[in-house]
Amino acid sequence: MKRFITFVAVIFSLSAFAGNRFDQMETYREIQRLMKVQGKKRPALNLAKGLLAQLDQEDELYKEVSELIGFLGDGNPNFPLEKAIKYATGTKEEIYCKGVGLVHLEGKHNDGTKSSLKLISSNRDLGDTYSFVKGGDWVYELDTGYREPVTSESWLDQSTANSYQVREFRRRTEGNDKGTWKASWQGNSSSTSYSTSGETLEPLPMYMANDYHLWGAYDLGFKINFKVGEKDKIYNREGGSTKAIILKTDREVTKHLDQFNYKDAKGNNHKFSDCFKVHLKIELDKLEDYKR
Repeated sequence: MKRFITFVAVIFSLSAFAGNRFDQMETYREIQRLMKVQGKKRPALNLAKGLLAQLDQEDELYKEVSELIGFLGDGNPNFPLEKAIKYATGTKEEIYCKGVGLVHLEGKHNDGTKSSLKLISSNRDLGDTYSFVKGGDWVYELDTGYREPVTSESWLDQSTANSYQVREFRRRTEGNDKGTWKASWQGNSSSTSYSTSGETLEPLPMYMANDYHLWGAYDLGFKINFKVGEKDKIYNREGGSTKAIILKTDREVTKHLDQFNYKDAKGNNHKFSDCFKVHLKIELDKLEDYKR
């Protein structure tokens, strides 16, 4: 009995944050109980949505609860799995320029839509490389078949030759979109962690600029050997539908460009030199159930 009284006293002496954390863990356990023991998906889904709203994207529970919502809610109710698979597969042409990084991207999705990414401004530090971002921030313009062109700002938290952490923020009239992307790799093994919150119009929660840079390849181009004819294969994962979509990507450096120019949605011209074109063919490898 004495131990119990001491334990209670300690709990009530904790900060409000700790109290909130205790409640969050209790909610998480209740979600698991409803889902696994009683088989009640709808009450579990409602609890999970409420819990996710309380969690910071950096919280270790955030990704787990996000995936539970995907499982419990059978993915995006507006788009069936087949539609999500078609959007997650297709081809992509990327342009990387020396000292600047990825400046332009054109995607052709197998659902018949197209997406594009254009660099609007940049303070990135790449030295004399084509893709290894060492620091700084930048602005991309994203245009998909499901939304009008929109800009957002990204910045690098940290990077090494085989890891990075990138954040992104987009302001909307009602609410904001934001995301965090982390990845590390060594040899054939890799670890990735992505979390976003915002307005999803597309068949998958691919609505941030970095979602499209990372579509089909998790490394932000860090692993590319920029020589014409160089090839590699990458496996990637897209969540948010009724099942996790595992992708396999064949990537090839296809051409060197002395100059590369384009216009953004406002009609402004952007010119770069010493660039490489990279082609990605993104296909379905397999589907996986979410962890229960």
